[in-house]
Amino acid sequence: MAREAVPLCREDGYVDWLFPHLALRVAKAGRSEDAARLWGYADRIAESGTTWQINSQNALDALAALLAQVMDSARIDMLMAAGRHLGEEEAVALALA
Repeated sequence: MAREAVPLCREDGYVDWLFPHLALRVAKAGRSEDAARLWGYADRIAESGTTWQINSQNALDALAALLAQVMDSARIDMLMAAGRHLGEEEAVALALA
């Protein structure tokens, strides 16, 4: 579904809202490090003015709880910092890998 949603959301200029949900999906698939990178990307998006709706914030809260179970906060912070440097294309590719 995500593969189909991203191009449609891009056409409408609303792809940003997907990233918290994609990051959570990636984490639930067992790809915790990639999920933390995507969280960093989503965090950078939020700093540029995106306001998360409640369902996106809930996804980020669930992501934080899930990642805290599998890695320490220093590792999460390091991966998030790396994710902040991703471009949209890289973030989409990582999410859909």
